[in-house]
Amino acid sequence: MLIKHSNVLRTKMMINTVSIRVFIAGIAVVFIVIFLLSNSTNIILASRKSVVSDFFTYVNSTFGMKMQVPSNWDLQEIENELNGPAVTIIRVTPAFDIHKSFDTDPSDGSTYLDINVQNNIGNKSLDSLMKNNINIIKNDNNTSDFKLLSSTTHAILAGRKAYTMVYSSTYNGLKTITIDSATLCRNRVYSATFNAEPSSYAELAQTARKMFGSLILTTMS
Repeated sequence: MLIKHSNVLRTKMMINTVSIRVFIAGIAVVFIVIFLLSNSTNIILASRKSVVSDFFTYVNSTFGMKMQVPSNWDLQEIENELNGPAVTIIRVTPAFDIHKSFDTDPSDGSTYLDINVQNNIGNKSLDSLMKNNINIIKNDNNTSDFKLLSSTTHAILAGRKAYTMVYSSTYNGLKTITIDSATLCRNRVYSATFNAEPSSYAELAQTARKMFGSLILTTMS
């Protein structure tokens, strides 16, 4: 009987030892998984941070402006190449969708951000400028399905009161979403326009808004 009881105790001790080892091994696996997930998350966040923060300062003394631009976006200085009352100063385009040329209508449906300047003919207010732009878009024969998603005349652009509107439309058969913002600087209207297809809009709009927010007017003439 003593021998049998001793064997039972030995068996129980062996079972307890195995259970403890399994428990310890399980804890070790959990810590390893947490460590790997933490490292991978840090790597992803670091990668995103480096992409977001990789900007350079573009300065244009001719039109009195400067703006932060992503280093991996293409920048074209347009200035006086457009005919008409408005002048597109620069066009900034994501590297994957570089605009081939600027010899056609700038609103060609590709992904881009433009900074424009024009004379404020008639000394229009922000509200009247926004309404006028909406009418121009609606009356454009190449544009359809216009839908105003949001609008305000209490936004800020270049540190000044501005209007901002977001709208969707179809231009020459291509659906796009556009952010259009403009401010008044003495006798001029400075505007920033970001245009993208719906599939890429959400991903790029944050970067576009950061560019909008970094715009500074360096001259007031």
